[in-house]
Amino acid sequence: MTKKVNEIGTENMVRIKDEKVLSQLNEMYDQYKDDLYLSKNAFLNDVIRIGIQVLEKQENDNWAIKNEKQTLLDTMHNHTKRMNYFIKFSKPFIQTAYADSEINQQLLCILLNHMARKMGNAEREMFLKELDNLKVLPECLAKLKKQLRANYLYEVE
Repeated sequence: MTKKVNEIGTENMVRIKDEKVLSQLNEMYDQYKDDLYLSKNAFLNDVIRIGIQVLEKQENDNWAIKNEKQTLLDTMHNHTKRMNYFIKFSKPFIQTAYADSEINQQLLCILLNHMARKMGNAEREMFLKELDNLKVLPECLAKLKKQLRANYLYEVE
């Protein structure tokens, strides 16, 4: 049985060839050297420790890796299939709610007409005047209703 040899030991030499990374490290060290760090070694140890924590968190939070999916695209495809199933499953309930709202609109029109017939002349004139002020609203709602119907009937996968 062979003993596992650690590739990274207690003393290592690191070459930083990326000038941007090097300047960021120098800026951060200059910013914190008097307050937090007595040496570059302590600073670099903290940078590496925090980097390891970020990598571990990134790996733990990645749903695709955690569930052993081949790619992120596969994961997105599976979520899309679930969402489409939900849309197809809920379509009958939405259609029923839509039909009920249409019936409620008709009943409200009947009640409104009945109420207007029972009013006195002065009350009816005031009421009809208020309704005249709202004549634009039903047109807007009719356009919106037509658009919503078209969007609803859009075929799902």
